[in-house]
Amino acid sequence: MKNFIQILADAGIELTEEQKTAIDKAVSENYKTIADYQKQARKVETAEEQLKTAQETLDKFKDIDPQKIQEELETYKKAAKDAEEKAAAEILKRDQMDYLKGKFDGLGIDNKRIRESLAGEVIGDLKWKDGEFMGLDDYLKKINDEEHLYKTAEEKETEEKQNQARQNVPKFTEPSTNDKNGKKETVPIIW
Repeated sequence: MKNFIQILADAGIELTEEQKTAIDKAVSENYKTIADYQKQARKVETAEEQLKTAQETLDKFKDIDPQKIQEELETYKKAAKDAEEKAAAEILKRDQMDYLKGKFDGLGIDNKRIRESLAGEVIGDLKWKDGEFMGLDDYLKKINDEEHLYKTAEEKETEEKQNQARQNVPKFTEPSTNDKNGKKETVPIIW
């Protein structure tokens, strides 16, 4: 690109140094070079492409209702919170039932109906803290003293000894009978 001063000189116009300085200043303030123009043109092209991409993205969202999206988001948040609470409750119940199973096994409570009944009462009446029911042993002892729902290990041992003792006691038989013809005849007692 030719400079304005060079163009004027080629046209035969002689300029003073003051005129050359004034023209250079005016040209630099009011005109840009081709390189500057091409740089700005590339920026405009890039901006137009970005605008086109942004417009396409916005067109994808034109039918979306922000209020509806917010409501769906709240619905999903609530569902996630409910699922988390349900899972936590199920884990807590499982932990409580495992704890009670261990206690019931230790006490020798093997009747399923009694276990379920006691578990329901314990869960409803006692506080669960740090992985155990507070005051469970006293609670079970009190219930057993009042209603005798289960036998303690000592009671079972005593009962087993009593059963063994009964088996060792001699048995007396009834008078023998003769059942040949479908009739029962008592054998006479001899003195």
